[in-house]
Amino acid sequence: MGTTRRRKGAGTAAAAVVVLSLAAACGGGVGKAEASKQCTSSASGDTAWAGNAENAKAMADLCTAAAKAGQNQVVVYGAYAELFRPIWQDFTKRYPSIKIVPKVQPPGATVSAVQSEVSSGRQVGDALMLGLESVSVLADKGLLQPFEPPTVDDLPTRYRDSKQRFYVPYGDVYGFMYNSTKMSANDIPTSMADLASGRLNGYVLDNPGLGVISAQSLMPLYKANKVTLDQLRGLKSHGKQVDSTRPYYDRLVTGETTMMPWASHMRYLLKQQAGAPVAFKAVPGLSSLLYGSSAMIKGAPHMDAAKLWSSWMLTPEAQGLIASKGLNTPLRPGTTTPPSWPNYHVLENALPQIAPEDFNRVLQEFIKWQKPVNP
Repeated sequence: MGTTRRRKGAGTAAAAVVVLSLAAACGGGVGKAEASKQCTSSASGDTAWAGNAENAKAMADLCTAAAKAGQNQVVVYGAYAELFRPIWQDFTKRYPSIKIVPKVQPPGATVSAVQSEVSSGRQVGDALMLGLESVSVLADKGLLQPFEPPTVDDLPTRYRDSKQRFYVPYGDVYGFMYNSTKMSANDIPTSMADLASGRLNGYVLDNPGLGVISAQSLMPLYKANKVTLDQLRGLKSHGKQVDSTRPYYDRLVTGETTMMPWASHMRYLLKQQAGAPVAFKAVPGLSSLLYGSSAMIKGAPHMDAAKLWSSWMLTPEAQGLIASKGLNTPLRPGTTTPPSWPNYHVLENALPQIAPEDFNRVLQEFIKWQKPVNP
């Protein structure tokens, strides 16, 4: 999730910055023997955190392999790597010899950086936490390392790339966020026809032609033939289209903006926790769960540690933390989320879902289809 617009030349410069900033992070940590001992202890006792004893043992083996190779970190690129920073201390608590090093760049710059690193062989990044629109590009270019985590069995197949290049362990619901002093839940549109009718005016959305949040939210409707070009014209006439909605979350708080039809539930929770007068409503057939993906970079310098991280992300322990600390929706069945959160199963059942490996192809189809409205 997030912007997919790319600027030429940004990747090379960004990659250089990452190399310099992370050079000092390498090395250090405990010795190999102590690291191996820590790996073994993580698989002893209660293993419910891993799903079962077999999973815990498989991850202990990956941890031991990383220790023997002297790998004491996983460098993760992407916005979610930073958003999930509170979770990484729990990973290191489980595996004290390995630390997560998050690095954030715009998605387009991240794609360029990975291309540059892999082609040059001067690699820094190990893993990715990106929206499907970006990770699909890297997968199609052959820049991701296929891997089947030992913990993957509990993740539904619809959240897996069929070639094992990336996984979808979490997502964020995008629905109606509004200033609760300006409107009520009863005012929220119930259909695309209602939203585009002009009953409400001045709501803010990003331009669907940019291929970001509104485009990705509209894709399932497009596949189901439940949105028309005339309705997109209605959105353009009655809504305010912008390059990025990010600045408008603060304007929702002040009441300068009344409503956004496709706003992040995570960002809503952060505003709500701060006491802002905002509310959120997910509408089946209009609102969507936008997927966040995790993947390993081909030729990662800390490959064994990255495999451990990738496997841990699918455990009950990590999935619970994705909800409690990451404020995102975990996709491992049985993971508990607050009852006030939108039921993503209801949202997914209301519209046809797009297979992860087809995401970017369908996105490009949608962008081409809507061009008569947003060239």
